[in-house]
Amino acid sequence: MWRELLGLAFLMSLNPVLLGLILVVISRPRPVQNLLAFWVGALIVNVPSFLVALFALHLVPSFASFAKNLATADPGSSVKPLQLGTGVLCIALAVVIAVRLRSRKRENQPVAAGSGGDSSVLVLDPETPTAEPQSVGRIRSAIAVVVSKFRRLFHHGKGAWENGALWVALVLGIGYMPPPPLVLLVDTIIVGSGTSMGTQVLAAIVFVFAMLAVFEVALISYVIAPARTQAVLEPVHNWALAHRQLVLLILFAVVGVWQVLTGVGIV
Repeated sequence: MWRELLGLAFLMSLNPVLLGLILVVISRPRPVQNLLAFWVGALIVNVPSFLVALFALHLVPSFASFAKNLATADPGSSVKPLQLGTGVLCIALAVVIAVRLRSRKRENQPVAAGSGGDSSVLVLDPETPTAEPQSVGRIRSAIAVVVSKFRRLFHHGKGAWENGALWVALVLGIGYMPPPPLVLLVDTIIVGSGTSMGTQVLAAIVFVFAMLAVFEVALISYVIAPARTQAVLEPVHNWALAHRQLVLLILFAVVGVWQVLTGVGIV
């Protein structure tokens, strides 16, 4: 269980979104304090998410038994259905992303002059203006009030952001929530291991810390050498932002291959 969980956590930690958030937080005033606030916020939302799902699986005995059957191989077989199915799904997603990238690349290729095309112009008949119903006017007024309040909140948050308020970084960390399928996958693997409840709780917490390993390394590195850390992270983030689809393709492909190998008992 531990090898599988730590391997999956390491793969999930290579997230371009997380690298971008690290760089954004570093660019603010009081970077160390804001890095710490973001990390605390991420723990606040991630640890309970995994623990609540873990306890929920145990509260319903049929779920726990089902999870164990999914995550463990049958006698005389080395195939683990959950890991194998997850791996096939991730590989399928990687294929879909690859097809989209290929089609987008073809669409971006310049078209030769004189190749023809539809040059027709669609002319719409002018519509006769009608009187606005009273209900529509009320809806517009309500929307205007909501938009006004949202703008005030946005300006307040922008001022706090520029001043380096720690609560902004804390909220960003809380917003870094794990996808529900990932939570169910990890907790199903943990429950399926059949270890004691204390070990399973420890495994869920360790997974969260390992999933945030890149952020924790960045936090420690920035405390030791801030200029060098930012110099390393910035080009990595810029590349990841420009090639985010390719990064997702590689991430899904690596996770998929890892899960398939685990599912068939090779790893």
